[in-house]
Amino acid sequence: MIKVLHIFPKDDHTNARYVALLAKALPDSIESLLADDPVVAKKMCKEQQPDIVHLYGVGRYEVTGRRVISPCGTPFDSEQPYYAVVARSPLEAESLFEQEVKRVEIIRNPLVTKTASFDETAQKMAYVYQKVMDSNPWPLMDDATRSFLFMLLKVAVCGDKRWLAGATVSPQDVNFRLLFHYAEKENILSSVQKGLAIMGIEVPEHQKIACYLPNGYAVPVTMSGQDIVSLLHDVQKHGLSLLRLLNVFEALHESHLNEDQLLNMLETEELLMLFRSILSIAQELLSLEEGFMPCESIDNAETRKLKDNIINHLRL
Repeated sequence: MIKVLHIFPKDDHTNARYVALLAKALPDSIESLLADDPVVAKKMCKEQQPDIVHLYGVGRYEVTGRRVISPCGTPFDSEQPYYAVVARSPLEAESLFEQEVKRVEIIRNPLVTKTASFDETAQKMAYVYQKVMDSNPWPLMDDATRSFLFMLLKVAVCGDKRWLAGATVSPQDVNFRLLFHYAEKENILSSVQKGLAIMGIEVPEHQKIACYLPNGYAVPVTMSGQDIVSLLHDVQKHGLSLLRLLNVFEALHESHLNEDQLLNMLETEELLMLFRSILSIAQELLSLEEGFMPCESIDNAETRKLKDNIINHLRL
């Protein structure tokens, strides 16, 4: 069930009627709440905790939830955070494109055109809502799903499920739809599938999921097999992704790794503090054992910044 709070100006009778008819036509999988007052909208957000807030026309609201905005012919406020913008015609969409607005969907309003019915409009709007809910999956995954993801990645590198001694997450508690979706966007799906195979776990086949992606998003490219110094230089340049953390984790498990030589190189390249921060994150997420740590980890502001890189990588 997706809970959507529709917010429109109090005196906008056209949008009030449109929202009422749209809410009625939306499928049962979507629960619609309506508000035409900023104070009421803020209260409903606090009490009802909608998944999506759909804003119509002009107005700034103190609301929480993933935002969908329908400008309805009014000037678009580019400073508002949003997941998708709904244009009611190709002409409005063209105007938004000229303003470099991203993630624009064209869904005709049956009240202003005879080329669409409310059933068609509701079907397309439901598709947009689902795309919004499938975007940035990290905050949507529960602790069990995240923990299981990291377990699979560790097993994929170590090659034996006995490395998971003490792990307690059951596959029955895992949202594999979100896990696979996240893994695909972070380009770690092959490692996830390898981990499942090693653990002997069969799950439903992964299905591609439509979603919105951040501006400038590019699929992370693996650097598996490269040395740790090269990996850290890449982190300096592009930030830390989960894939790059996994590449470092792999490199630390290489049997030929000369730890003294590595530490000398890191000192020379002024990468030691960065390395210690990454070790801390690998400890936390991938349960890196001390025996594979050439030096002591560190948890500082840089460590937290690097971890935020992973958490916010798909954030819009």
